[in-house]
Amino acid sequence: MAFEEKILKNLVDFKIDRSSKILVAVSGGIDSLCLAHYLVNQNYNFSVCHINHKYHVLADEMEKLVSNFCKEHSIPFLISYINSEKIDSNIESVFREKRYDILNNLADEHSFDHIFTGHHYNDQIETFLFRFFSSSGLNHLFGLKKQFNKVFRPMINIYKEEIINYARNHSIEYIDDPTNLDLKFSRNFIRNVVVKDLNKISSNIYTPFENFEERIRESNEVINHSTDYFLQKNNLSKDSTFLKFGKSSFLNLPILIQLNIVNRILNSKETNYFTKNDFSELKSFFNKKITSSEYEIMGHKILIDYEHIFIINPTFSFQERFYIAEKGEKIDNSSFSFQWNFSPNKNLQFSKNTEFIDGKHIEKTLVIRSPKKSDQFQPLGSKNYKSIDQFQKDNKISFDKKNNSLVICNNDKIICLAGQRIDDSFKITDSSKRVVKLSYIMK
Repeated sequence: MAFEEKILKNLVDFKIDRSSKILVAVSGGIDSLCLAHYLVNQNYNFSVCHINHKYHVLADEMEKLVSNFCKEHSIPFLISYINSEKIDSNIESVFREKRYDILNNLADEHSFDHIFTGHHYNDQIETFLFRFFSSSGLNHLFGLKKQFNKVFRPMINIYKEEIINYARNHSIEYIDDPTNLDLKFSRNFIRNVVVKDLNKISSNIYTPFENFEERIRESNEVINHSTDYFLQKNNLSKDSTFLKFGKSSFLNLPILIQLNIVNRILNSKETNYFTKNDFSELKSFFNKKITSSEYEIMGHKILIDYEHIFIINPTFSFQERFYIAEKGEKIDNSSFSFQWNFSPNKNLQFSKNTEFIDGKHIEKTLVIRSPKKSDQFQPLGSKNYKSIDQFQKDNKISFDKKNNSLVICNNDKIICLAGQRIDDSFKITDSSKRVVKLSYIMK
């Protein structure tokens, strides 16, 4: 399939036609100028953006070349500049980030439907090798995506040789960026040394990479399918401040699916993948399966609890609640309902939502509030006092139940940890003369 046919098929596949409003990034090099030339010949509606980094001696000549090309073909021309003097490290990645910021801002400002770049399949190979040597995860080994948000790469499956032939056949004038030969940049070393040496080993390096890319794609499809199924079907429940899902169903999954599930939950943008350090530490964290262990990532906290795994938002904090409950008055809200009163006799009918206590010290009001770190009580049947926190750990109380825990107090004395255990000093005995009924329902 020829150069023109490949581009046309890519555009048709992604439903980009001549009515689309397109912004094309043109550096003045062979790749982007060939792309612009093709779009001119096919009468597409597009504007050109040139970004001058002011980083090498030919920068202004490349700007002039692009400007003249646009004038010759009556193409709207946008120019932006990057101040390279303020960039002293990670130059490649900083330039790349700034370029995309400029392109996306212009696309929003001028209502462009798409942003075209001149990346081709050789760039794909270089990106794969760069990420491979950087120990990137499986997702990153995909290399450059054909489309992401507004960015579209119509030449991503076209080989460099095809671009050179197109430029030669159409007498396209271009300038080679001199920094492409600077081997201090990792990508240039891969392009000019590693890939050239691979070409010495095999006359066709494209097919192995294409085959491997297809295997990676198939593997990711399986991982994403399993991730979708888990998120949609497998005990997933959300709260405004945390998310939880079944512990056993999650930890029995292969580690790559586990990581992909967490990545989907934490990231609103598909490209925000974990760093290799995140990957290694999360893998170790999940493999250990230690109950009550925590791991912090991207501002969130992951907690392996007794029956669930919780992903807790940065905005989370335990709720502080305080209520005064008058005798006979019902407190009813979205979290719980509570009511207490004196019971007329000892014919007691217990239930999971009802407690009966000795009421000899109870007067007209009780307090129901959030537990404090300093709170202690003597759990029913125990001879010793325990902190609320230690009692809940001993009884494997889940994170969300802890978050909703309340203590019922008579003045400063804890009567019970609501719905969990009463204090031993309030138990009913044969000598109890006055009984109080506590009705508590957690919603």
